[in-house]
Amino acid sequence: MEISYGFRFIWSTEYFSNGSQVMVVNDKDGSTKAVLCDQQCEVTAVLVELSKVWHATCSPNNIAAVTCMISGVAMVKLFNNEGKHIKDIKLPYITIPSVVAFVNQGKGLLVADNENNSIYQIDVETEGAKKRKHEHKFQSIEDMSVNDNNDLFVVDYKGQSISCFKESGELIFDYNTDSDDDNDDFRPKSICVDKLGCVIVADMINQKTKLLNSDGNFLRDLTRAEDAISYPIYVSMNHRGQVTMVTNVIGMPGVYTVTYRPSIQ
Repeated sequence: MEISYGFRFIWSTEYFSNGSQVMVVNDKDGSTKAVLCDQQCEVTAVLVELSKVWHATCSPNNIAAVTCMISGVAMVKLFNNEGKHIKDIKLPYITIPSVVAFVNQGKGLLVADNENNSIYQIDVETEGAKKRKHEHKFQSIEDMSVNDNNDLFVVDYKGQSISCFKESGELIFDYNTDSDDDNDDFRPKSICVDKLGCVIVADMINQKTKLLNSDGNFLRDLTRAEDAISYPIYVSMNHRGQVTMVTNVIGMPGVYTVTYRPSIQ
């Protein structure tokens, strides 16, 4: 099912447990915003309206985190599921806060700095931060996702890989062009993890979304270009356990919901 919105571009969408969603969009006037939408896809609040809004995500305890730049300082803004502002966490050690993800059931944040391809872990309460160490050198961190075990999945677009790490930083698996059964020029753009631990990857250039098992082995394509879902740039799980896919055709962005049979293979 496709849902249409009145925006020029949609960069990401993430869901609260009540079905409302936080989206980072480019509006028709050219401004970039983080907005809160209800289940009928109507905007109920503008959370952040700046030229440099980067990414947004939602936690299991219904808190939204939005990364942005204000007066040259990187920060994360936190909101509840009604759009009420909770607090700001300044990130003076980060240059480009390109991606954010919750960890430890919402008690911590992971923020990627795409200037130096590093990932920092921040305690939401104390705001203390540390630089994570991983058995991998990233070239371009495009997206991140965390499963219930606090394993971290990182999309490296330029590195053409999906990497999974334990909380300690130990590499669990690395899925790349050589791993791909279709022998495509693998170009991952976004990632999410379903309730069984399977991994959904948006492969934008090849116009596919791929399903991997929890060990990083390819299972099948969920969508292809012939399914009329063109150039998927973002994937996430909605409140019903369905995969949502964002596509962007100038002036006509869309969000698709895809129901599929999960796999435990």
